[in-house]
Amino acid sequence: MINLYIFQESGRGVEFGIGSYVNQLVQILPKNEFNIHLIYLNVDKEEIVFEEIDNTHHWYFPLHPCRPTVNKLVYDRYYHNIVYLLRLYIQDKENVIFHLNHNINKVLAEQLKANFNAKLVFTIHYLVWCFDLFGNFTRFKALSSKTDLNMFSEELSLFNLMDNIICLSQFTKRLLGTSKNSFITFRLCQRIEIPN
Repeated sequence: MINLYIFQESGRGVEFGIGSYVNQLVQILPKNEFNIHLIYLNVDKEEIVFEEIDNTHHWYFPLHPCRPTVNKLVYDRYYHNIVYLLRLYIQDKENVIFHLNHNINKVLAEQLKANFNAKLVFTIHYLVWCFDLFGNFTRFKALSSKTDLNMFSEELSLFNLMDNIICLSQFTKRLLGTSKNSFITFRLCQRIEIPN
């Protein structure tokens, strides 16, 4: 039995794209092969809540009072604490996969990797540069050929921690798979293709 822990952050992404993706993923995974846990971070709850719905475990962790843009160091402590709690609550530590869906989870990924003998999977729902550059691929290529890539370094560090990366679009797959720039140094052990 595979113990799958799927992480979600509260916000618009959960209500729409990422939330829909996770819901569909949970529906298609065979329950006799996967023990599924949905880990909701930064939710509007007073305390940690555990519930089981349709053979899926839902774990809710309360909202951190500080947003990452206000004080990143304080916010990063939130992820340290989450992993500490997971170490207490995860009973079966065999065949564990942690599936992350948000590009701001680098500290979470580092802590999971350091504290568990588990696989880390990341689904690319978006790339940060698309927001920063309004999807302008020509500008992205021009920037990626230069040495100063600070605006993308955090995202790249996150991707490099992963054992597997799932691309949801052919564009992202081509970008990751065909780039000869040193900018993209992902270890892509497996890509799952989504039909057009």
